[in-house]
Amino acid sequence: FLSATVKTEAYYTLVCRWCIGVACSLAFVWVVWIFADSWDGTNTWGESTKLRLGNDLQKVFSIHNVSYPECDYRVWKNLDEDSRKTIQSKCTNGNLTLYLNWASPMAAAISVGCLALFCRLRL
Repeated sequence: FLSATVKTEAYYTLVCRWCIGVACSLAFVWVVWIFADSWDGTNTWGESTKLRLGNDLQKVFSIHNVSYPECDYRVWKNLDEDSRKTIQSKCTNGNLTLYLNWASPMAAAISVGCLALFCRLRL
């Protein structure tokens, strides 16, 4: 059986190093993606990124029976109170999905980094 031949310390050292490598790689690629103009433009979290992601992920908004352009505050600020609340609640879910889509690589890097930390603590 393989586990009897691998020492615990060697296993945790290997997993820790692998996790550090993956976490650093994910974080590096994500940061480069955010700030590199040559890679699909600058992707810092702002109106241009929201608009691009909103157009790319129209299906997210169609699930809530709203389109991304309708979620712009300038579009629905002049509506009556009930209509504004309805659109705002629909858009909140869609916008949260956009943000999670944008931030998920860094969340994965942090999660894998935490796994590396736990493996290091086991040594």
